[in-house]
Amino acid sequence: MIADPTAPSGQHDILMASNLIKKPSTSQNKTSAAQSGSGNDGDSDGVTQRHHHHHHRHLWWPRATDHHYWCVLRKNQFAYYKTKDEREAISVIPRFELLNFKVSELDGILTVYTPSKDLIFKFPQGQNEKIDKELMHDWKIALEKFLSSPRGNEIVTTGSDYDEDEDEDDLIVVDEKAGPSSSKHSCSLTMDAQLSREDKKFYRMFDPRNGEHQVCSGILYTKVKKKKLFNRAKWQKFNVELTNISFDLYSFKTGKLKKSIKLNKIVDCIELDNDAKNRSDDTNFALITFDERLSFKAANDQDMVDWIINFKSGILIRKKLKANNV
Repeated sequence: MIADPTAPSGQHDILMASNLIKKPSTSQNKTSAAQSGSGNDGDSDGVTQRHHHHHHRHLWWPRATDHHYWCVLRKNQFAYYKTKDEREAISVIPRFELLNFKVSELDGILTVYTPSKDLIFKFPQGQNEKIDKELMHDWKIALEKFLSSPRGNEIVTTGSDYDEDEDEDDLIVVDEKAGPSSSKHSCSLTMDAQLSREDKKFYRMFDPRNGEHQVCSGILYTKVKKKKLFNRAKWQKFNVELTNISFDLYSFKTGKLKKSIKLNKIVDCIELDNDAKNRSDDTNFALITFDERLSFKAANDQDMVDWIINFKSGILIRKKLKANNV
């Protein structure tokens, strides 16, 4: 259920609501999560310690952990309830604590980022694939509207290095200084001859021979030269979309396409050596093409790792096809 845009405006207005399947949360604070175990902030679903040594995305969904909840996004909060009548709330997250979100069409998962943990929901699979995709799209549109509202769009700590004002004269910065890092996350990917059915589905997602389709989308910061500031570079956020063909950056305010990069031009995606003194710089990564290097800042550590893995997967499948002369 997506809200009627003509309905009267109010802080408790519903932007989106539907049944979703919840997976146990992943903690943003890995040290405290390891120490406290299941002692979290009241969410009865528990906390799972995050591991960054990924080899591929897990597409399985353990049925033992399935919890069906009625999830409601209002202008001032996101909440999920035991039942549709909303009599008993499992968790209520105020607007200022919802940092970002990500909708993955690959495995039908919605991730909601908060300061303390990542809330992971799976879209229920129905009999009609078109209706399932419409549900994912409606949640994405509603969350984008939620984040673009006042006090609802903070993703990373803002400061003098950030500028939310967009101008037509702004130019995305090509970062010549972007280079390989010591890489505290292992994001290497290999493609074995004997792949499981889930892995084959995963790699098919990036196959450029298939029709163009979305792999993932979200919000990233990249640096732009501000003409009004005499070409000083500032971090600015963009709506971004990765398909099996290209990576596109859209204006956060207008939705206008600002830059498109074909995946067959991407050479690598790397984590940057970030400033240890500045925690907001701990989620930077670079996209390297034949012609340029672009730096990006993700909402959090896990988001950065996911983007790197997705880009590397697109690179890997192209190398595999080229090696087989396909």
